[in-house]
Amino acid sequence: MGSCLIQYLDVFVSNNEVLIPTNIITETGCVRFVIKVLQKGENTMVKIGTGAKVEANYLIKEAVKRVGLFIQKNTNSHIVWSNLSINKKMDYFFDYSKRFEIDIDAFRNVHSLFKNENPLNVEIGFGNGEFLLYQAQKERSKNFIGFELESKSFSLVKRKLWDLSLNNVKIMRCNGTFAMDVLFEDESVENIFLCFPSPWFKEKNIKHAVVNKDFVDLISHKLMKGGSFELVTDNYPYLAYSVELLDQSGFFRKGEVDINSKREVVTYFERRWKRKGRTIYGIKYFKIKRQNEKREPLYKKIDFPIATNMPHRCSIKRGKAILRILNVYSSLYSLDIFVEAIVGEIKYPQHIYFHFKKGKTHFFLYPFTSLVPTEGVENSLMYI
Repeated sequence: MGSCLIQYLDVFVSNNEVLIPTNIITETGCVRFVIKVLQKGENTMVKIGTGAKVEANYLIKEAVKRVGLFIQKNTNSHIVWSNLSINKKMDYFFDYSKRFEIDIDAFRNVHSLFKNENPLNVEIGFGNGEFLLYQAQKERSKNFIGFELESKSFSLVKRKLWDLSLNNVKIMRCNGTFAMDVLFEDESVENIFLCFPSPWFKEKNIKHAVVNKDFVDLISHKLMKGGSFELVTDNYPYLAYSVELLDQSGFFRKGEVDINSKREVVTYFERRWKRKGRTIYGIKYFKIKRQNEKREPLYKKIDFPIATNMPHRCSIKRGKAILRILNVYSSLYSLDIFVEAIVGEIKYPQHIYFHFKKGKTHFFLYPFTSLVPTEGVENSLMYI
């Protein structure tokens, strides 16, 4: 189990909510997150604060549990555990080093990540990681980057990477389209894989689909000539919609459509949908010519100062930028202020925490907050 130190750094309060910034220090590093306590009727809910982006292993569960037991001991509240369960089988894997994760702030270029010039392959939404890890083991002379937003999947794949000791895979808990747009150079990717994306059945929600006009324009720039984009889905309308957009772009040659073909690796979702009798479609497109037009990024990563004075609650939407202040918390022990907010582009809002230090005229992000400083973020913060 090894030794560890749990630090409760402060207590911030607002109405019926409490935030407790927490550090867990182990031999492999330090993880930082916020424990949120809020009143739900006669119950007191204890949870990891939204946006913490940490894997709920047994140390984090223990830190949260201690807070709950302290509240229970000193009040008559009934404690309810929210986004982590104390009673379920605990995950004894923990590695707080950044061996397999991509640090957005430190990202400079792909070659610096892997320390080689090998071709780059990308999977958007790797789920349980079967496809990503199979490809990485099969093609050890190539580099792979996987993107995933779901925390349990991210933690599971991180653990698998540890067990397999793969050196040609990096993962990022981030929207893959956003990350490629902000971080990747043009013609830097050999292959892009998209397996069983959310189909967004309703027509009004199609704008949320991964494959749209902006996405097709993005991959036509990021893929190298001769590179490919592969889509696997159980939803025929999604396939037809994607094929139409890719055909219209003029930059891709369509391969054959596979229907229920036998694949080298069968993922969790493919097994699930086949059990339900669904048809599995696969299509591959190859980039046949270079993009001569310089693309204006949807999101621009920039450097900017952050400053001053926070309103208690507000919600502002101007152009492509959004600012939503969710709550403002005051410290019980100092004049410090803690702020929970959503900032950034409307298409890619980012959940963050600000910490105003006593006697300072600026504020800073709480350390676990992974904020990509984009043009939309800058515009959001200009309203503060």
